Amino acid sequence: MPMSDLVSGMPVAGDPRPRRQAETEACLRVAQHEGLDAEREVAKLYERGTVPPVKPEMQVIDEGAITARYAGQRYLASRTGASLDPIELDTLEHYRSLIEQTLLPCCDTKRITLIQDFENRDLCTRFTESWRQMRRKVGEVLAMSTRRTELQRFRTFLKFCVENGWMPRAALTVSKPGRRPPRRRRSVTGLS
Repeated sequence: MPMSDLVSGMPVAGDPRPRRQAETEACLRVAQHEGLDAEREVAKLYERGTVPPVKPEMQVIDEGAITARYAGQRYLASRTGASLDPIELDTLEHYRSLIEQTLLPCCDTKRITLIQDFENRDLCTRFTESWRQMRRKVGEVLAMSTRRTELQRFRTFLKFCVENGWMPRAALTVSKPGRRPPRRRRSVTGLS
């Protein structure tokens, strides 16, 4: 019997019931995986009337190839009202701005595709240094308080990526802006 008849779901000789294409493909995958002649094995299953049930296939994600775009979309989706950990709509819009208007355009211009590329501390630093005003004084450097807030949002996003196993913890070591070395205290002696 030609293989096309099996794959198309047409009944095998003597079997009045039509078969679903998914069942046939599942049988073929099992037979091929076990190194058997797929066509003969499927024909045997049809003759006996014992086609195994089709298990729903989960999408397998190669965690070593998670793109920045996918990670950003997953983060935003994970924080909407339908998720288990939703945030306020206004806050979600700030994250959307960081990801869609800052992170993804930066990735496009620098040809960064994988979220793992943000393991590199220098890349994270250059990314945060590139942040500019988008509304009032377009193109000017953000105020220090705004940079701190955006940096916290960026860290939260990176933490989400780490928790999902898409990058190691090393990426969270982005330095805080505006940190000054501690001042030396003068000792006061000899007061009269």
